[in-house]
Amino acid sequence: MHLGARGMKAALPLSSEQTPIGEQTLVYGVAPITPRDRLAMRASAPPITACSTPTPAIRSRCFERIFPMLLLTQDLRARLIANGKSRGDHVPVVKFFNPVGSGTWLFSELDEDGDILFGLCDLGFGCPEMGSASLAEIAAVSLPFGLTIERDLCFEGRFPLTIYADAARVAGSITEDEARLEAAAVARASELSELPPP
Repeated sequence: MHLGARGMKAALPLSSEQTPIGEQTLVYGVAPITPRDRLAMRASAPPITACSTPTPAIRSRCFERIFPMLLLTQDLRARLIANGKSRGDHVPVVKFFNPVGSGTWLFSELDEDGDILFGLCDLGFGCPEMGSASLAEIAAVSLPFGLTIERDLCFEGRFPLTIYADAARVAGSITEDEARLEAAAVARASELSELPPP
C-alpha cells in the first residue's frame, strides 16, 4: 500500500499478464492460478444440480423452468366448458399473452374436446378478431429465453366478449382501458336499442 491524495491509503495499481488460459489479473501477494489449480478446484467443488439450494426463490425458478405456467386450472377449464355448452355473449374467463412481444388472447369458451378455445385474438397486426384457437398450439409456442405463452393471473373480465371486441377494433389491439370499454358498451347498447322489436 502507498499513501494517495490527502494521506489516504490507496491500493497498488493492478496489472495483468497473459497466460496459456487467458489474461489473469495479478494481485500483490497472491500467486496466479495455474490450469492444474483450476482443475483441482473444479474437481473438489460440489456438483451443481437443479434446485440444489433449497431457497424458495431458486425452487420457484427451477419449478417454472421444468413446469411452464399452467395455462388453464381445473376451475378455469370448467367455467370455459360451461360457457361453451350455453349460447350467449359470455364474459372472458382467461387472458393469455406473449411476455416478450405482441400477442394477446381473451377466451370465453372451451369446446368439450378440451382443446378448441373461442375468444378474441390479437396477434399484434392491428386487427384483433374473434375466432377459435387451439390450446395445445398456444401452449406449444416456444419464445426467446425459454419463455412460453403465459396467463394473466390478475385478469378479471368485466364486460361481455363483444364489448372487448368492439373496443379492440377501435383501439387496434385488445385493451383493458375502462373508458374505452365503457364507450364500447354504451355504443353497443344504443345500437341494440335502435333495432326493431322481433
